[in-house]
Amino acid sequence: MSKKANPAVIGLFVLGAVGLAVAAILTLGAGTLFETTEQYVLFFEGDVGGLDVGAPVQYRGMRVGSVKQMQLELNTDTGRAQIPVYIEIEDNRLTFTGAACKGKGMAHQIAHKGLRGQLQTDSLITGKKKVALVESPDSPKRLMGGALSVIEIPTIPTLQETLLKKLDDLPLHSIVSNLNATLVSVARLADSSEVKEAVVAISQSSDKLNGLLDRLESMIPNLVQITTTTAEETHRLLLEIKPAMIHLEPLMVTAQANLNTLQETQAELVTTLAEAQRLMSDQSPMRYELNEALDRIGGAADSIRQLMDYLQRHPEAFLAGKGTMKNDRSTP
Repeated sequence: MSKKANPAVIGLFVLGAVGLAVAAILTLGAGTLFETTEQYVLFFEGDVGGLDVGAPVQYRGMRVGSVKQMQLELNTDTGRAQIPVYIEIEDNRLTFTGAACKGKGMAHQIAHKGLRGQLQTDSLITGKKKVALVESPDSPKRLMGGALSVIEIPTIPTLQETLLKKLDDLPLHSIVSNLNATLVSVARLADSSEVKEAVVAISQSSDKLNGLLDRLESMIPNLVQITTTTAEETHRLLLEIKPAMIHLEPLMVTAQANLNTLQETQAELVTTLAEAQRLMSDQSPMRYELNEALDRIGGAADSIRQLMDYLQRHPEAFLAGKGTMKNDRSTP
């Protein structure tokens, strides 16, 4: 007779299995089962080797999401290939605040801050890559997806792609040809007789220069001795001049005082000459009186001269008196 199963044991077993399943889901899902995410797409034209599903998406060095899907699209009409990469951004890792975004944070960053996607190396050892969100406002906003249900984040080339493109743009063939021609010209110039003569001339000049340097080196001690002697004599002369300068200082003070007195005398003389010039001017009263006095003196001198002439002709006038002189005057 078979033993009946215990319902309590069965119930406990079922509950334990359910608990283990929930724990496994939470563990394997890394706690993302109940998280909300936003999906975006990026188109990379170059090689995406090393980028796998689950690769990190970083913004300013912080992980904000992961790669969820990748696929290769090949246009058979144009032969153009592009690789859309779908990523998910976790809302609890990247939030947008501010009145400028108005609920369109990612679109605002793309349009106004130049947000772009770029492939970068995540590990140099394994060669794995990641998607980095960088701000490059000077780069063009290159959209390739057309009408999509999710926002497209423009991409920019990797550093390796940029360097390779610059190398491709270089005219390497012309550079190599010009370099080869330059080397041939240098070789020819090195073998020319002119260069050899120039080398010989330089060698001779170097020998002459070495000889000149040797002579200068032998002359330097004498020059140092002469310079030292001159400095000592100059110092001694200065010591001898110093006492004379001390005695000369009072003489300089006296000379300065005499000079001041001379300047004052000069000023007084200028004033005197100006006053004399004023007195002797044509409109001066003193000059008028002086002229009048001179006229009177001249008249008196004429009268005396006439008297003397008369007395020389008539000496008897001393005895005859004034009347005789009058008669005599009336006589022709």
